Amino acid sequence: MKMEYARDLICPLCERRPSPPRLVLPPSKFIQNAIDVSMLVCKVEGCNEIFPFKDKENHRKRCPSEKCIHCEETYFASNKTKHLKECLPFLNNERRRLMIACDNLVAGLRDYNEYAEVTENISDLVL
Repeated sequence: MKMEYARDLICPLCERRPSPPRLVLPPSKFIQNAIDVSMLVCKVEGCNEIFPFKDKENHRKRCPSEKCIHCEETYFASNKTKHLKECLPFLNNERRRLMIACDNLVAGLRDYNEYAEVTENISDLVL
């Protein structure tokens, strides 16, 4: 059997790379067959289809997904929160929106302070 570095391999179930990278043997035929016939349940809201692991890619093509209005990338609806945490155009828009809100708040406070100063001056004149 040929050994490979784990950084070149991806777990067929969780789609993660092993950490830390190390030499790993590829799965035996028994393990590969067990994985191929194992059944998966789709976690996308509204889908919940049950399908064999070997049909995973076909299911992904049929499964509901969304297109990001900020970056045009397509992602599974179940990964929306994760996508938005990593979507730079979305994060930049949010940063701009929050900066504008802060600027408006500062301007409002400045206007209030000027108003308070004027009313204080008027009350001094009245007395």
